[in-house]
Amino acid sequence: MDRRTLHALEFHKVLAVLAEQCVSEAGRSACLALEPLPSLDDIHREQALYEQSLVWSAQREGDEFSLVDFPDCSGLFTYLEKPSAALDADALFALRMVLGLARRAEASIRAGETKWPELFELAHAQPLPELLTSALNRCIGDDGLLRDGASPELLLIRNELRGLHQACLRKVREFALTYNIAHYLQDDFMTLASDRYVL
Repeated sequence: MDRRTLHALEFHKVLAVLAEQCVSEAGRSACLALEPLPSLDDIHREQALYEQSLVWSAQREGDEFSLVDFPDCSGLFTYLEKPSAALDADALFALRMVLGLARRAEASIRAGETKWPELFELAHAQPLPELLTSALNRCIGDDGLLRDGASPELLLIRNELRGLHQACLRKVREFALTYNIAHYLQDDFMTLASDRYVL
């Protein structure tokens, strides 16, 4: 179907209405990029996939999977095509979220494999990167920060920093008690501001 016919049929408006139903920005972008299918076989396959998706979404009551908004990782993958690309903690956290959601969706679909074979086939067309998913879960916390156990060196450094922090707190308390100024200070009289200790 040519562009002129699609424009006359206001196909772009249909896609815009469809995109409004999406939960994520990535889903909205995918909907807006849809084009008519080239053959009747493709139409039948997609119709079966759609019907099975409806059955799956209706029957997964009590399932731990629910579709939520997730970050669009397309820019991240474009960036990774550069040989010198390195990801920061925010990008790794976004990737962890998307892979975790994909893993839960795949498990939910696998649970009813005989009820929705086309959906099952689609979910298993590309295997999940299990090693990457496990590594991200091990190294990135739910708060998006690197966990102490991400590497032995990081654990060692953070333990040393905690020890130094405790030593600083102890010395300040001793100073406040020695010079009898503790009663002039608040309970938490020492804090960190811009990576500096402040009384």
